[in-house]
Amino acid sequence: MLYLAQATRPDIMYAVNYLARFAMNAQHDHWKALKHLVDYINTTKHQTLKIGVDNTRRDMEVYVNVNWGGEGTRSQHGFCIILFGTMVAWTSKKQYCIATLTCQAEYMVLSFAAKEALWLASNLEDMIGQQFPVLLLDNKAAIQISNNSSSKKK
Repeated sequence: MLYLAQATRPDIMYAVNYLARFAMNAQHDHWKALKHLVDYINTTKHQTLKIGVDNTRRDMEVYVNVNWGGEGTRSQHGFCIILFGTMVAWTSKKQYCIATLTCQAEYMVLSFAAKEALWLASNLEDMIGQQFPVLLLDNKAAIQISNNSSSKKK
């Protein structure tokens, strides 16, 4: 299921990632949720990702979000990359370290998303020209930190 979520089904990415946490010690509720997910996949198997070129949208858009886990727990983050109106990359996973602030959690996922977008842009440059990823997130503090390109001198 992880391959399915990573390769073709961004709509199940969060659910697969969440259920994977309980793979070694699954309880009845986890099996019930897994059955529900399999039923959902079977019901929606004819839905597809639309791959096409929308010439009105030239920018590579990177949408970033995080569900801050609070003090003492790891946050869940995700991002997706949209190119010419088509989602071409996505992820949803627990962060590797514990963020003490929402801003810190957002900034960490922003870093992962930016690296992925720059890697994708550099690999596609010969085919579609140079792309400048537009990073979109909803945390004002993380935006201010990322826009401050120079550190203040003391």
